[in-house]
Amino acid sequence: SKPGGSRTRPQAPATGLLSTEPTKSSPVAKTIEQCFVGESEIDLDRIEPDAGQPRKEFDEAGLEKLAESIKQHGLLQPIALERWSMRPLTPKPSPPPRGKGTGVRGGKGADYEATFVIVWGERRWRAASLAGLHTIRARVYDGLTEAQRRELQFVENDQRTDLNPIERAEAYARMNEPVAEGGCGLS
Repeated sequence: SKPGGSRTRPQAPATGLLSTEPTKSSPVAKTIEQCFVGESEIDLDRIEPDAGQPRKEFDEAGLEKLAESIKQHGLLQPIALERWSMRPLTPKPSPPPRGKGTGVRGGKGADYEATFVIVWGERRWRAASLAGLHTIRARVYDGLTEAQRRELQFVENDQRTDLNPIERAEAYARMNEPVAEGGCGLS
C-alpha cells in the first residue's frame, strides 16, 4: 500500500485461493480476512519458521544480497506471521509495538509474550537477521486453519522467487490431499 493511502486487499483469484469464504473442510472457520489482527514490529527472536513451508531451499548468496538491500533501503514489504503460543516474558527492553493494537506484547505487568510462526516471508526474516535487525514489520494473523496457512504460503511463494519443481509439486499435492491426511482438502 502507498504511504498515507488506503490499504487494499488482493482480489481472490478464480481458483478459489485466498478466498474470503471459510474453507470447505471447516465451514465454521473464520475467513482469512477475519484472522488478520494488524501490523506490528515483532522481535526476530520471537519468530520461528514453519516446518510445513513449501520453500525448503534458501540461496545463501541471494540472502546476503537481500540483507544488503535491507540495510540500504529497509524492509519494503512486511512478512506475515501467525500468533502461535505464549512464553514467559523475556527480560529485555523493547520498543512499543507499532500499528493498530495487535496485543503482541501483553498488557502492563504481563508475564507472557506471544511467539509467532512465519506464514510468508521467511527469506526476508532470514535476511533481516543477517542485516543485524532486531525487529521486523509483520502482518499478524490469529486463528488461521491449516488449509488457510498453506494456501497463503503457496500463493505468496508462487508470486515471489520461483519454487523449484519438487517444492511446487509437493505444495500442490498437500493442497489436494484430504484434511484428515494433513492436506488442505481443496480438491
